[in-house]
Amino acid sequence: MSLGAGGLNLNSGGAITQSAALTVSGTTIIAAGSANNITLNNAGNNFGTVAITSGNNVSLTDSNAIALGTSTVSGTLGVTATGAITQSGVYNCNRGLQ
Repeated sequence: MSLGAGGLNLNSGGAITQSAALTVSGTTIIAAGSANNITLNNAGNNFGTVAITSGNNVSLTDSNAIALGTSTVSGTLGVTATGAITQSGVYNCNRGLQ
């Protein structure tokens, strides 16, 4: 799914996963709840900025560079990118970065 220059807001009361690559050049804001995992690790993903408002264990993959916006993660945060991983906001991660 490609959203071009737009942003994406994902809100769920359960786990968030994906079945196809996402292209979002704007900001992606994700809320799954503090007990629910977020797994967006398709190798074809292409995000601009990703901000996690709530999630337990979070795994993100980007096909190039990714910016992490202000985020709150109850568990672990794992980010894989072929380009730079930068931070554009404060993040709170209870169990650390992977």
